[in-house]
Amino acid sequence: MYKPMLSLFSMTLFILISIKPIQAKFPVGFVNSIHPGTFAPPKLISTMYPYYYKYCASTQRTPIKGEGGGVGGHALMFLSKVCIDQSKGLNSLSPLVMCKDLPTFKSNPKKLRDPNLGTGVTVDSYLKNTIYMNVPGLDLFLGVGLLNGKEILDEKKMLEISNYAVDKGATAGIVFKKSAYSWAKKLSEKEFEEKLQSMSERERHVEIAKIAFGTGIAISYGRNLYCVNIPLNERLMRKMIKEANEDRKLVAVGKKYRGKFLKYGVKKDAVYDWDMFYKNCTHLSINSLARVTGIFPPVLTDLPFFKQFTQLAIPANYFVEIYDGLNTLPIDVDIYWSDKDKRRVFQESMAAGEGGFITQQPGTIVEEIPLYGTIGDPHSKSVKNKINLIHKNNDYVLQVLSLSGSSRKSSFKKKFKWFKNKFKNPFQSMEDFKEWFSDHALRDYSLKRRITRYTSAGDKRGASFRHPTGKRSFEGLNDHYRFYLNRYNQAILKLERRKKSKFYTDRLANSKRGKKEDLEYIKFIGDFEKFLRKKKGEILRFLK
Repeated sequence: MYKPMLSLFSMTLFILISIKPIQAKFPVGFVNSIHPGTFAPPKLISTMYPYYYKYCASTQRTPIKGEGGGVGGHALMFLSKVCIDQSKGLNSLSPLVMCKDLPTFKSNPKKLRDPNLGTGVTVDSYLKNTIYMNVPGLDLFLGVGLLNGKEILDEKKMLEISNYAVDKGATAGIVFKKSAYSWAKKLSEKEFEEKLQSMSERERHVEIAKIAFGTGIAISYGRNLYCVNIPLNERLMRKMIKEANEDRKLVAVGKKYRGKFLKYGVKKDAVYDWDMFYKNCTHLSINSLARVTGIFPPVLTDLPFFKQFTQLAIPANYFVEIYDGLNTLPIDVDIYWSDKDKRRVFQESMAAGEGGFITQQPGTIVEEIPLYGTIGDPHSKSVKNKINLIHKNNDYVLQVLSLSGSSRKSSFKKKFKWFKNKFKNPFQSMEDFKEWFSDHALRDYSLKRRITRYTSAGDKRGASFRHPTGKRSFEGLNDHYRFYLNRYNQAILKLERRKKSKFYTDRLANSKRGKKEDLEYIKFIGDFEKFLRKKKGEILRFLK
């Protein structure tokens, strides 16, 4: 009697063990994770700033076996409280939507409190039918929290994570080029297609997830990451979604496209052509931010060669560009008035009844997320890494003379002189960046000295928070708010001086005569002052 039952139990147990990789489960919300660096607690961040944009620049991906990533590193973005619409299944590209608009969250609003909730957007040169992948969940996207910091990352764990990614919809609708598959190098196109057809739907998607591991999925398991967060509001996040969905579309066949010298060519096929100059991962990540927030001008893509050369987008350069736009540039009413994009974003916020919006606000937190398994200083050449058996540490970044962003204001001659003095070697180790930490008053704007200053030593400026033991507490939050309280006080003093200037009084007089531009200026000054005082009041209430 008991023998058949025992056999049935054994068979059931065997089946459950066999399908375990497909049904992989991982902790949600980074509860059990241990990670060095300055990674801010997602639960606190998502509670205080429900909608935020995260930009990350990474170092080169260096697998222990096989080919590595490009020397330029990688750029990516994460949009909180943004989901993918998976209603069309595994074989359809899933557009970005607001999570709160999906039936699942409408019926259970409590799910919106999940600190993991959001979608990572990442480009891969292997993509064929689209420009980027949508990867749901902060844990799956960055990798922090999938393993507990003590588990060994090996082929088995990588397979589990890849299955988990497929379950979550990260590979939905994605098609990779033949060059992505190591086993397909010696196959003809026909043989390659036949091989894919012989695989099950699940097998094809798991294969894609494995290829994307460390570039689009579990990214900190393959690279060191340097990130910066920018709080948004719901209206701006909806605009971000619209921009990102539009950016995902391929250039239509027959349209003007790239080309040689100063002349355009023509798009010949419906395939994404990744290119370091014409359109790479950085262009995608920063352009949505640029158009929605006005932090800096968008960087143009797919231009003729010589025109495109002035629109370079390098991951590490734009980490610094974004940081400067947030925490180095003063909060100055004159800057916001004279910059048409910043002015537009602020005025749109006023018209929407939000009371104003600028990117320079509390919550612009910088993070450093080292490669999973890194024991000791990730910037050291002698770093120990015994639990990551898939990737090895490579903390080098590419530095290139920036001809885009805020640096467009300088002449090419000055740029070249600056470039020549600062960048003796275009491939600099992050280990060398530490030399500047002792003196934060140095006026050095080279990329070499700034990246690690902003991540590892930024706590002295109230912009990042170091947790060498991996604690999830946010000890530096009060310092961060005091830092911004001081900045808002300085901005208010500057504005008050502006209101006493002859420039202002003349415009005030003209506005009373009905001059349209002067009326707009006087209203802008008044609105900006109200906004600054409101933000100052919010900080004072927080510090109490």
